[in-house]
Amino acid sequence: MHSVTLVWMNRLILKVFSCLNSLTFNTNTNLLGVEEDLRQQYIEQEANNRRAEVKEMNRKMRKVMDRWLGLSMEEVFLEWTLVWKAVKARISKDQRIKNKSMRIENEENIAYFELAKKEVRINIVLFLTTVTSMVIKKSHVIESIESY
Repeated sequence: MHSVTLVWMNRLILKVFSCLNSLTFNTNTNLLGVEEDLRQQYIEQEANNRRAEVKEMNRKMRKVMDRWLGLSMEEVFLEWTLVWKAVKARISKDQRIKNKSMRIENEENIAYFELAKKEVRINIVLFLTTVTSMVIKKSHVIESIESY
């Protein structure tokens, strides 16, 4: 921080000398105005530097105080709400996974049931065709016997 101030002061001195070289000694009022401006700039720069140092020191002290004091009720509540939101999201995700697996299982069961129904229909049709063909054969046999 001090090296920045020294560099700035060196630049300031160079500006003063350049102003002095460019001005004649008959204009003392201009020199006083330049000197006052330079002094004001230096004061503002130093004030900004000190302000930054104090802010940094206060930030560090606040951090240490927070560690000493522990968590406040507000911080605990905010952290608890974040944890609860995460838990709730996890529960919701687990429920969606469970619902999806149940839906898939139900669809499989429905597909098996439909397949079983079609197999029963096919078996009934095969049975009926077998029975009817047997009846037809039997009636032909009976007709042939009667006609013989």
